[in-house]
Amino acid sequence: MATALSRTASTASVKQPLSEADEKFQKGKEDRAGVQKKTFTKWVNSHLTKVGTKAEELYEDLKDGTKLIKLLEIISGEQLPKPDKGRGRFVMVGNLNKALKFLAYVCLWPSVLD
Repeated sequence: MATALSRTASTASVKQPLSEADEKFQKGKEDRAGVQKKTFTKWVNSHLTKVGTKAEELYEDLKDGTKLIKLLEIISGEQLPKPDKGRGRFVMVGNLNKALKFLAYVCLWPSVLD
């Protein structure tokens, strides 16, 4: 019994090569994700250029919350709390929390922006 389990465990950890169809599917998925990221980055930049900034690497530039807050201000026309300065983890989380609180407020009371 123990040998059957060890054989099963050892074969489960061996990766099987992908078929040609699976490789094409995986590549297509990666290509679509890249196109979506590039398109969304262009959309974000079309708004951020209105305040004299832009996002070079979308995930990196939005992770501290400062550009996300600016983007939400531009899109909504509302004034959000000023982002905290700094690059520490707690500062970033605080800025993202401000953006998320605003989004929750707008989603719960959509008539606020009318």
